[in-house]
Amino acid sequence: MDKIDEKIIIYHASTMEVRKPVWNYEASKDRKDLGVGFYTSPDPDYPVLLYCNHDTVILNRYEFDTSGLKILKLNTDIDWLLAVGFHRSNYSRKQKYASLRDTYQQLISNCDVVIGRISNDNFFSTMDFFFRNIITDYIAINILQVMNYPEQYVFKSEKGCRNLTWINSNPIDQGILKKLRNERLLNKEKMNDMVEEMRIKLRPIDNGKLFNEIVAERINSDKPNI
Repeated sequence: MDKIDEKIIIYHASTMEVRKPVWNYEASKDRKDLGVGFYTSPDPDYPVLLYCNHDTVILNRYEFDTSGLKILKLNTDIDWLLAVGFHRSNYSRKQKYASLRDTYQQLISNCDVVIGRISNDNFFSTMDFFFRNIITDYIAINILQVMNYPEQYVFKSEKGCRNLTWINSNPIDQGILKKLRNERLLNKEKMNDMVEEMRIKLRPIDNGKLFNEIVAERINSDKPNI
């Protein structure tokens, strides 16, 4: 695991002020990047962008003390792709993936905090192409890197949330929210074109593997290569 500063300022967007974060407050919303958790980011802008479709958005600011916690930092590689993919969809109809899916879900749930690149609904179409064996991990990861999403810190336990100290909260101006909504629509429209351009550009140098090939290699492994 990469070294992480002991104290970090991070942000969480919500419809309310959240002074005491709870990691499983949205237990019904488990189809998120890394499952149930309290989602934050050192980037103050992106949480607001993800939440901008709400009429009221409050940006909460915290100091995060990393000491004494089990923290997993996912690099932007195949393990990030599999961890996020198996949380956004459990592929319950494909039993041959079950053991690998369970391995990644267990790895994430055993941590207090997991750090990794943010995904979103625009990138999920690319991820779906990978899981359907249409594109390789090489192409999917290169597309993610071009999109340049910031990191997120996902709190997966009560112990992790206790290391968060609320600093303040600020309501986001309606004009800014409207601007961000328009930005999300434009980005969604551009996404499919960008993905197709990247697939064509990278195809001649694509040395990656299809999902089925990766599953075949890892299905008997005891744990991911993290």
